[in-house]
Amino acid sequence: MTITFDKQEIFTADNIQFALKSFELEKQGVGKEYQPFNWDDKKIDLFEKTIRDAVEAEGKYAVYHLEDFFDYFLLSVEEALQHSHELIRAFTMLDKRLSKRRFSTLDINNEHKLVQQFYEIRKQSWESNA
Repeated sequence: MTITFDKQEIFTADNIQFALKSFELEKQGVGKEYQPFNWDDKKIDLFEKTIRDAVEAEGKYAVYHLEDFFDYFLLSVEEALQHSHELIRAFTMLDKRLSKRRFSTLDINNEHKLVQQFYEIRKQSWESNA
């Protein structure tokens, strides 16, 4: 699954790309502070999270990490805005239930890059319709 805007890829969910990028980052030494570890060691969870966060920061997601997205339509706008997964928060920027007034009060300076991109898309759509 790929989302593009103005012919620019802004989001990709692909298990193979995710795995390849994960291996590349591991070779570069990302997460090395948690190695070596035994398979029953808690450090493996920290290692995997570090790699996953680094890959997702580049806009590459594994399809199996998007399970939260299936519950999106069960969430209120406020719950979606506060959700731990940036994909949920990003799609909330485009949600019709997010009013213009509430949208204008959002502070996205410390938000994930994906959320900021979706915010700008919605902002541009309003500016072009004005």
